[in-house]
Amino acid sequence: MGMKDLQCGVICTLRDPDLVMAEDYVRILRAIRFAATLNFFIKEDTAAAIRKHAPNLNRLSSRTIQKELDKMEMAGVLKKAQKLMQPLGIEI
Repeated sequence: MGMKDLQCGVICTLRDPDLVMAEDYVRILRAIRFAATLNFFIKEDTAAAIRKHAPNLNRLSSRTIQKELDKMEMAGVLKKAQKLMQPLGIEI
């Protein structure tokens, strides 16, 4: 993510988003948390990679998922994050 993306309020990856999400599925939840917290939107290629890899979230431990959800809740954006999750195919 470059300075221009930050100024425009965009969540994206520096490398191929498909590879980035495949490397670590927790990045899916972090992208959503950052988008919800910062009022950013997720760039379409990044959103497409999230949709593709969303079924793999079940490979994460329940503790890891809960940690991310707790961070969303502590930031006061859990409901907003859940609304972002729906069109991305994330059911937690």
